[in-house]
Amino acid sequence: MMFPKPARQKNEAVLARIRGKQCMVPGCSKPGAPAHYKAVGAGGPDCSCNVFPLCWLHHAEEHNIGKKTFRKKYGLPLPGDNLQESGCKECNNV
Repeated sequence: MMFPKPARQKNEAVLARIRGKQCMVPGCSKPGAPAHYKAVGAGGPDCSCNVFPLCWLHHAEEHNIGKKTFRKKYGLPLPGDNLQESGCKECNNV
């Protein structure tokens, strides 16, 4: 039996702050779009501790080689390293 997936709760304010920021991959100066440490499909929220900017090229690479491999390659935080940091108002984790 299939169960419907709950509707996604987008936080447009957080997503808007990320859009157009420089890609966080060292040496890349392209504008970024929102990417998630913990994927939305896995329950990852749109909050400051879970969203970061990646340009389309690096976002595609992250999906192709996997999050952990991508983050190790570029020396970026691993999934969950930033998730629900103390004081994240969007997560209500204060």
